[in-house]
Amino acid sequence: EVKDKVAVRLASDAEIGSSWKYFEYIARPQVQMIEPVFGDSDLGGATVTVRGSGFRNVLQMMCAFGEANVRATFIDTSTMLCHAPRHPPEVVDFHIVDQYALFTIAPAEISS
Repeated sequence: EVKDKVAVRLASDAEIGSSWKYFEYIARPQVQMIEPVFGDSDLGGATVTVRGSGFRNVLQMMCAFGEANVRATFIDTSTMLCHAPRHPPEVVDFHIVDQYALFTIAPAEISS
């Protein structure tokens, strides 16, 4: 959901450009749950459903399982799908990642 747009002028070497561009403020995505909360470490590939709000259909939207990032598949503004990568057996933090911002949900907040 877009909160507001503001006009931005670009300056280079103290010269202000004549073209106006817009910077868009958006609401921060919220993750309410992921399902399932475990998968096969040897095979990976489990389809994880991420539910929340404020998801955007952009190429740089990723799911991070610990340090491993995988591309998210946008379903709608409240649902994304991610395929869990192969990983040694252990509990890892889960994050959703947008190109310039990191949105985190702590494992204790994830319910199944």
